[in-house]
Amino acid sequence: MWPHARAASRTIPADRGLLGHSLGGLFALYALEQRPTLFQRLVVASPAMARDDGSVVAALGRMKALPLPARLDLSVGADAPDDPRTLPPIAKALDGIKGLEYRSTVYPGENHNSVRLASFPSGMYWVYRPAGSR
Repeated sequence: MWPHARAASRTIPADRGLLGHSLGGLFALYALEQRPTLFQRLVVASPAMARDDGSVVAALGRMKALPLPARLDLSVGADAPDDPRTLPPIAKALDGIKGLEYRSTVYPGENHNSVRLASFPSGMYWVYRPAGSR
């Protein structure tokens, strides 16, 4: 985190969050795999999986454990151009990662652009909920 932002606000460097939509969602999944200690709470809405050649999901599938516990909220809209079929391969890759708690949601009536309006608030509540609550 930038020194100025850290000095100007109360932050907890060991508890960082990241929200990503579309390419930002793909980046969030990439960051989880490449720098697993950087973010502990991720909200990923409608990741642009068509822009990935399968390497991000494959890399996540090879991960065995995270060095720090993390929570991930993953979502897509049910309407075109989103495709709910993108969730199962990602979920399968995430299933084997120890230390990762995640949920995946398909939002009926939402599309690639509108899903973030539903998923960001819900995802933030979910990833920042108190320990032990569902």
